[in-house]
Amino acid sequence: VDVSNITEDTEFDSYFVNKNKLISIDEENSCTVKVNISEIIENKTFENIDITLLNPGQDLEATYTVKKANITVKGTQNYLANYKLPYGVLYVDCSAITEPGEYNLEIKTHKLNNLTPVSIEPKNIAITITEKPIEPVNEETETLENQEEINNQESSGNESQENLTNENA
Repeated sequence: VDVSNITEDTEFDSYFVNKNKLISIDEENSCTVKVNISEIIENKTFENIDITLLNPGQDLEATYTVKKANITVKGTQNYLANYKLPYGVLYVDCSAITEPGEYNLEIKTHKLNNLTPVSIEPKNIAITITEKPIEPVNEETETLENQEEINNQESSGNESQENLTNENA
């Protein structure tokens, strides 16, 4: 039975054709042929994809040396043909970290429409969490800024007072 030109699910009756006279076949009886068409499913690997850090604590900084990973996904051949991964698809969630230290965290992936993640390499990355440095207050700069603010306020007050004096004169 030739099904090479069928492009959608179909069902049809076919008769046996005996091409080997050594075998006895009842050529008058038919059989039902059912063809189901499905898309070709394949894997595709995307290499050197950026890893994004999510939710590092407000007072914490994260550093890490492995900043890229490879991801293999499964999907239909047609969908994968021209597919480009969105930015930030690979991430490491730091939300559970509350104190400085060395951590080995799993690389995760956001949901991908019509694709199934198969693997991520590497699976984990080492992250060093430190406290954010507190910026020192430069007292001289702060004093100058405060003095400028006071001068501006006094200047505004003097202008208002002059305007009132001129209006009353």
